[in-house]
Amino acid sequence: MGRADFNTRQILLDLGIGDFNATMIQPYMFMGPAQTDPAMAQVRLLTKAIQRQMIAMGATWIQPHGVIDDPTAHCLHALVGPHWNETTWGELAQAILIAKGNGKKFKRREGASSQVSLGGLSLPAAPEVPGGIITYGIVGFLLVRHFMKGR
Repeated sequence: MGRADFNTRQILLDLGIGDFNATMIQPYMFMGPAQTDPAMAQVRLLTKAIQRQMIAMGATWIQPHGVIDDPTAHCLHALVGPHWNETTWGELAQAILIAKGNGKKFKRREGASSQVSLGGLSLPAAPEVPGGIITYGIVGFLLVRHFMKGR
């Protein structure tokens, strides 16, 4: 798939992105996920549209929140290969649309679980948040400080 093999506007429209947003996103279609800022509105809209296509292909464990998290990255790896992060957004989107058109379905990967095992105790996994474990640490510190304030 070379860069000239696709019409970026049509790909964006096929992903379910409207005309106005397609105009804003189009310049990013020639860059890869590794080259773009994941917090940019255009990148989030594009990622969310890609996630919705993956959900339509059976990846029901993906949340369409516009961030490439582990489940989304796993599906992109399965679809495009280990260098998906260096592939252009246009080629990623085109590969997803082609796979969907060919009837490809995602299956839950073996060993994937929404639970964390801690000793013999099994707890639900904490949701992903911006900042990851640092955010959880700060929240934990603030909660302890709040509840210890009265003592």
